[in-house]
Amino acid sequence: MAQLDLKQTASPVTPSSGYDSLYFDANGHPRYFDSASIDHRMSPKLVLNTTTSGSINTTETIILGGSSTPILANTLKINDCIRGTLNGSCIATVQNTSTFKLKLGTTGTLSDANILTFSISSASGGVGTSIQFKLTFDLYVLTVGAAATAFAPRATLLSADFTVPKTSGPWPISDEGIATQPLVLLNPTVTAFNSTVNNFLTMSYVTGGTTTTSIFNFGLLELI
Repeated sequence: MAQLDLKQTASPVTPSSGYDSLYFDANGHPRYFDSASIDHRMSPKLVLNTTTSGSINTTETIILGGSSTPILANTLKINDCIRGTLNGSCIATVQNTSTFKLKLGTTGTLSDANILTFSISSASGGVGTSIQFKLTFDLYVLTVGAAATAFAPRATLLSADFTVPKTSGPWPISDEGIATQPLVLLNPTVTAFNSTVNNFLTMSYVTGGTTTTSIFNFGLLELI
């Protein structure tokens, strides 16, 4: 029986040409560093939640991550991607804004700063309840440091109830739910962050009124 011991380090040494160096970062995630000094992550999952949440509206609530999802100092690398997938259901009887917030900070609570924000206006009135939706997004690390930067392409939100067709229009969807169309591309707001300190990654949700309420039954954050 053989045992391979991998070193835990925040600063791997560039290997010789044609070789890769395997190591664990400070979070305990396996990575490899190639001879072109490109850092590759091998363990994508940060946090997975399949527990159904309570009903969420005007009280901002953590739906994923928090103090159990650390991102230790200097472990985010250029070209890393934080990928999120959320699944839930929504009922809206009055049009309100739903806001998704990805936070990175030192507390793992709602007080941490937002690094990525998406907002969408819900439908209003109509028929049907608990309209299913799915949100997917990517956040790419561009630079690291005390004022690290990132880029996010438009997030994709799918929302439809194909069992209750509208009386007019091209889409067989309900008039209620988190969105007024079955496919919406959401414009992100991205904010600089400090990657040189120990942080926690947190996802939250809030609406602009009690007449728009969502429940989440699946959430996944990956670092790839």
